[in-house]
Amino acid sequence: MGRVSVYARIRPGADDCLAADGPTTVKMDGREGAQKRTWDFDGVLPPEAPQAAVYDDVGAPILDAVLQGYNGTVFAYGQTGAGKTHTLLNAGDGTGTASMGLVPRLAAALFVHIESDVRHVYRVKASFAQIYNEQIDDLLRPSSTNLKLKPTPTGGYAVDGLAEVHCKTAAQLLQAFESGRRHLRYAETKLNKSSSRSHAVLQLSVSRRLRVLDANEARAQFGRAILGAQFFAAPPPRRRNSLTVARPRSPSQARLTTGSMETRVCVGKLTVVDLAGSERVKRSGADQDLSGKQMREAININSSLLGLSNVMKALASGATHVPYRDSKLTHMLADSIGGNCRTTLVVAVSPAAADAGESAGSLEFGARAMKVGAPPARRLHLRRLLALPSRLLLPPPPPHRRLPHPPRCAPTRRSTKPPCCSTPPPSPPTSKRRSASAPRAASAAVCWSSRRSCVRRTSGAATSGG
Repeated sequence: MGRVSVYARIRPGADDCLAADGPTTVKMDGREGAQKRTWDFDGVLPPEAPQAAVYDDVGAPILDAVLQGYNGTVFAYGQTGAGKTHTLLNAGDGTGTASMGLVPRLAAALFVHIESDVRHVYRVKASFAQIYNEQIDDLLRPSSTNLKLKPTPTGGYAVDGLAEVHCKTAAQLLQAFESGRRHLRYAETKLNKSSSRSHAVLQLSVSRRLRVLDANEARAQFGRAILGAQFFAAPPPRRRNSLTVARPRSPSQARLTTGSMETRVCVGKLTVVDLAGSERVKRSGADQDLSGKQMREAININSSLLGLSNVMKALASGATHVPYRDSKLTHMLADSIGGNCRTTLVVAVSPAAADAGESAGSLEFGARAMKVGAPPARRLHLRRLLALPSRLLLPPPPPHRRLPHPPRCAPTRRSTKPPCCSTPPPSPPTSKRRSASAPRAASAAVCWSSRRSCVRRTSGAATSGG
């Protein structure tokens, strides 16, 4: 699909002035001065829809695209208290997985796929940041605050100095997620007991390449090659202590013998954004805060959401200038909103009659976002790996093993005894004068390395007093 996908989720409530009218339509009645209207989206999640339905409709297609090398982004937009954080970041209540949000389900599904795919090697890096009062703070490293943006070679922007954690299991990823979530900014308002005061941005970089034999893997396996049939066809060993030869099946794969090779790497980036809720200052009670902190937070939240709305409007109308730099939110997520990315927007609305105005504004924002085109493209890179030569040595035999063909014991001209023979036993004491009539004796020396007797003639000595 070449545009932004939009799904509407209706929060459970008693006073239902807003309801789902079919699988893709939301209707609003005329109570509280609101006019009757309908909106059509890609899907509607009614109040009774479980969290698993959100993953099936929103999360699973984005995760599949990321694993294929695309960029994928999920936004949650709506007024404060509409259920955005519950939809995306809820870690569960400890009694089961029914209440888990989108992020824990994405983490579990990602590593289930990685463990089942034995043909590829994956690398997952996670970063977690928040935009609070137009300032980017690192949630995984709380001491890093007010970070700057820098351009990337792909045309987007990245946070300079943002910490990245390498995750090998789903438990490590969720541990990093929970560690960063503890530093998010929340506050109690009249509309929400735990209202998000910042935009939370979780990014996962997933790289994938074919599993080939490289030097690091070979050293880890003590020189043994575990290769797929599509790369090499290794013949059986010729004899016990011979070399195992791995021969490339095509000329292009013969580059392994030169010590390096190139392999194609797919890189996908998954971004989950929990936007702070839009609010009216009089309804939230921010104007009654004597310190002015909540008022400043509300102004920055509404201004950044207004910048996001202006960007969506410019992209939907095909304007030549898109004001990405009007806020840190749109500047940071420029490639996730209208660039090379598959984007899904979840519009969280409240069915209460008192929230009809805010709900109508959120649904209008979603209808405008459906007009934004987002043609994705895969990110493929060539990576050079250090590879072993085509002749791979098996582990050496233990020291106590003997070679099947020991060397021959042959004396040299300079030495009177073979080099492999041990020292002969000492001869009896002799006198300095050698008797001419003393017979010559023969002594035998044993070659212990080959368990053979090497007999050599030696000069006998006359015994003293003979």
